Amino acid sequence: MIDQQAHKELAKLETQKRKIDREQAELDACNDIKGIKNAAQEMADDLFEAKHFQQSPAKMQRLAGFIRQPEGKSPHGK
Repeated sequence: MIDQQAHKELAKLETQKRKIDREQAELDACNDIKGIKNAAQEMADDLFEAKHFQQSPAKMQRLAGFIRQPEGKSPHGK
């Protein structure tokens, strides 16, 4: 009788463990997808900035603080 109860309890615990393992695998997959989505968004943002930088490099450099010229001085030395 005790062996049967122990066997049932063990089977129940094994079923719960498999369920938890499946849920963890699903969470891991979701996290992987979120990571890929975030990386793709960063790449899209970088591409947008690069495209804008090519269209207006002086403006982008000023906005980014790359060129810090004293007032009255041109970045081209004129």
